[in-house]
Amino acid sequence: MCPKKKLLSFILLGLFCLCVAGCSGGDGGPSTTAAPTGVAATQVSSTSATITWNTVAGATSYNLYWSTTAGVTPANGTKIAGVTSPYTQTGLTDGYTYYYVVTAVSSLGESAPSSQASTSLTPPSAPTGVTAIPASSTSAAITWNAVEGATSYNLYWSTTSGVTPANGTKIAGVTSPYTQAGLTDGYTYYYVVTAVNAVGESTASSQASLSLMPPSVPTGVTATPGNGQIQVSWTAGSGAASYNIYYSATSGAGTGGTKITGASNPYSLTGLTGEKPYYFVVTAVNIFGESSASSQVSATPQTVNVSGNWVGTYTSTAHGSGPGTIAITQTGTSISGTVDSTFNGTYGILHVTGTIVGATTGATITATQVHLSTTVNVGGTNYACTGIFSGGATVNTQANPMTGAFNLTGNWSPSYCGGSDTITGTGTLQ
Repeated sequence: MCPKKKLLSFILLGLFCLCVAGCSGGDGGPSTTAAPTGVAATQVSSTSATITWNTVAGATSYNLYWSTTAGVTPANGTKIAGVTSPYTQTGLTDGYTYYYVVTAVSSLGESAPSSQASTSLTPPSAPTGVTAIPASSTSAAITWNAVEGATSYNLYWSTTSGVTPANGTKIAGVTSPYTQAGLTDGYTYYYVVTAVNAVGESTASSQASLSLMPPSVPTGVTATPGNGQIQVSWTAGSGAASYNIYYSATSGAGTGGTKITGASNPYSLTGLTGEKPYYFVVTAVNIFGESSASSQVSATPQTVNVSGNWVGTYTSTAHGSGPGTIAITQTGTSISGTVDSTFNGTYGILHVTGTIVGATTGATITATQVHLSTTVNVGGTNYACTGIFSGGATVNTQANPMTGAFNLTGNWSPSYCGGSDTITGTGTLQ
């Protein structure tokens, strides 16, 4: 060959090699196939699962690797070549968890494996939070928390405690809340719930129960006498929506006595006359009916009349102490009257007068409004003072004559009349 032609051949060969090298990677193109992303595995039935993933640019096919042991790789997994997304794998065994990775194949070769995905071919977990409450006198509402992976729920019930899927009556395909109708009052109903998916049924939930019967009999019933009244109280029981009181002047009348419907606890029966005993029983009520009567209790209303002059020595924290009279007139349970007292203290001898109104309940006098007035002499000048007080007295009805321990608190105005003050003392009824 001519030397010039031989040199030209070497030059052309070099240029061809440079071109090939530049076209195969010199322009920044991919040198490997990207791994698939978004791999997910979903249970389809008790023996199959569907695996999906995102498409990889340039891939011509995909390989799936699976195992029942976590950490599957192309090296240790079972290979299914040439799959497409979505791919459904059949012939699986329930009770196992299956693990998957996917690789993409292109002209550059097989990619690294994707992130691992898995699905468990197992029944869902047992429902929690099962409750049963009355919906009416013949129906119950059963509720529970949703279970992940459950496609439906079964309810099992019985009138015997210890209900299970084996011995209970099954209601399939229920949803929460579920209302069971046609029940019979007077019975207790017991429930468990199971969750269901394509693999099977979960174990049973904890048992819930509901009693379609009247509430239990009230306990702790007491009757406390007052002035022309008796207060009845009791211990609230579970399942009761309201209470009835029955009373009579005859012992043993039970629910044949006068009925007070929807009584609050405690309840004060007023307007009673005569020092004679009254007898009480209490019942509890709900939508299923009324309980039996409680044990009978009795009390005799007190007839305490506080009318008269309560004469004694009264002490003012602002003005000293001295003799005084609180004259009271009782009308029913209301009181009214006057105050007339003399205090010997800081301002010398003060003559205090006023009015009193309030009420009395048994041996307790409640003074809701006491208006007092007096005159103080400061520097030879008389100044008018007024006071507004409230309080009351506890009467000793066993004393003869009766005594009352009074305690009145309030304020004098203007402030130089003494400011805040407390007047106490014991008066004897005359």
